[in-house]
Order: sequence, then C-alpha cells, then structure tokens
Amino acid sequence: ETRAMAASTDNADGKEAFKAGRFAEAVAAFSRAHAEFPADAQVLGNRSAAYAKLGQHSEALADAQAAVSADFSYVKGYYRQASSLI
Repeated sequence: ETRAMAASTDNADGKEAFKAGRFAEAVAAFSRAHAEFPADAQVLGNRSAAYAKLGQHSEALADAQAAVSADFSYVKGYYRQASSLI
C-alpha cells in the first residue's frame, strides 16, 4: 500500500465516520491522512467540518485557514472559515 493509498483510505474512513455522525472518529481519520499529506486542502477542509460538528470552532477555523493557504482555489475552505466564526 502506497502512502497516497493510505491517505486516501484514511480520508475515505473519515468521510464514512462523518456521515455516520462519529465526528471524533472522523477527526482521527482525517488527522492520519493529514499527517501523510499536510498540504492537502481537502483533508484539512474535511477535518475542519468534523471539528465544527464537535463544537471545536478554533480548531475548525485553523484547519479551514490552512486549507485555503494550501490551495487558494479551494472554495469550501472559505465557507468553512466563515462557518467557524458564526
């Protein structure tokens, strides 16, 4: 299994956990994916959403900002920033 496959699996596991309402598990899976690929805007955005669902808005904002820094065209990153400030 390559590193990209592992990160993809971790990201997919995080998405599955998120959809099932297991937000802490989702954060853990997205964190594993982020450890392998720290500049992946989508992983950061996904983890931001999971943090927001846990009420951890500072962490959600930090990940959303990092996502936009990694990829200025990642529109969801801007949305997640705004959502974490509300």
